[in-house]
Amino acid sequence: MLLYGPPGCGKTLAAQALAGELGLPLLTARLDALFSRFLGATAVHLKTIFEEMPRKVGVYFFDEFDSIAKHRGDEHEVGEMRRVVTSFLQLMDADQSPGLILAATNYEKLLDRAVFRRFDMVVEFALPSNILIERLIAKRLGRFRLSRESTRRAALAAAGASFADVARACDDAVRTMVLSHRSTLTNEDLAHAMTSIHSRPSGQ
Repeated sequence: MLLYGPPGCGKTLAAQALAGELGLPLLTARLDALFSRFLGATAVHLKTIFEEMPRKVGVYFFDEFDSIAKHRGDEHEVGEMRRVVTSFLQLMDADQSPGLILAATNYEKLLDRAVFRRFDMVVEFALPSNILIERLIAKRLGRFRLSRESTRRAALAAAGASFADVARACDDAVRTMVLSHRSTLTNEDLAHAMTSIHSRPSGQ
C-alpha cells in the first residue's frame, strides 16, 4: 500500500492504525541507517529488510519513500540511486511474505512511475475540508464547550491547513489561555491561533 499527500495529513498515523487493527508490529525502516556511501551497500541493506519479512510478519513501513524510489530519469541523481530503485522494484516483485509493505511520501511526483504498479493500493491523503477541520477543532477542544459558530469561524480561518497544523493551533490556543491565567478559552484565543498557522514558515 502506498500513501501519498501533503505532510500532516495522517499518513504515519494511518500506518500505526493499520498495524494496530491487523494486530501486527509496525516496523519502520530507518532511512538514515539504510543509506550508505559505499557502492552497492544501500541495495544490500534493502535486501536484508526484505529477507526479514518472511521470518517476522509485520507492517513494514517505508516513510519518506521518495528518498529511495525517486524517478530514475532524474538527471541530477547519481547512478547509485538508480540502482537502489531498480533493486527495490526487483525485491517487491519477488516478495511472497505474508505481512504488509507500506510506503508513504509527501512528494508522489518524484517517484519512479514503475513504483506505482508494485502496490496493490495507492491512497491519497488530501488536505482536510473545512467541515473536517471544524470536526477536528470540536473534538480537540471538546472540554471547552465551544459554540458551533466559534468552531465554524475557526475552521474558516484555518482553511488550507493540514490536520497536524490545526491540532497544533488548538494546543497553542489552550497554551495562551493557561499562560493568561484563565480557565475559559475565548474566541480571540482560537482565532489568533488558527490565523497564525498561515504565518509560520513552511514545515514549522
